[in-house]
Amino acid sequence: MIIEASNAQAVETCMPLSVALKRDIAWAGGKAANLGEMINAGIPVPDGFVVATSAYRAFMIEHDLDEMAREALTGVDIQDSVELASSASDIRQRIVSKNISPDLASDILQKYTSLEKGLVAVRSSATAEDMDNGSFAGQQDTYLNVEGAVELIGAVRDCWASVFEARAIFYREEQGIDHSEVDIAVVVQ
Repeated sequence: MIIEASNAQAVETCMPLSVALKRDIAWAGGKAANLGEMINAGIPVPDGFVVATSAYRAFMIEHDLDEMAREALTGVDIQDSVELASSASDIRQRIVSKNISPDLASDILQKYTSLEKGLVAVRSSATAEDMDNGSFAGQQDTYLNVEGAVELIGAVRDCWASVFEARAIFYREEQGIDHSEVDIAVVVQ
């Protein structure tokens, strides 16, 4: 499945980790881009692939989740940790309740079965990681020891939902970054 990346570069929905470079943050996110640079520098990095940011964006559009998140956050006092946590939890629950398209699931599972080991780490790789004026590193989730088709697809969706962790929402609000402008790729290793 081929998609159009935000930098007008056509990429597949799932790309080998080794092809992601610093210039590819728009489709691979910061973590994947850095891991790809390490691979290309000859540093040993576990084999893996990247579920591109455009897969996340297509999922959000397909289920009208940007608008839902915007509405759920309207009027929320981000300084009130209880209110923020409640809104964040509601948004994440709505995201994880939606299905990933069969075509994307098939692409993910095809790449997964090509890896040598059954257990994988499923790691978020946001476009806002390692920016000049801020860093989202560590604000989205990672899932370890994931095995099997159902668990993998669920972990990818959970990584996407983690864009709306309370800490990430708070940080974006503090930095003046629109929630719908941050995309996330997922690294599977």
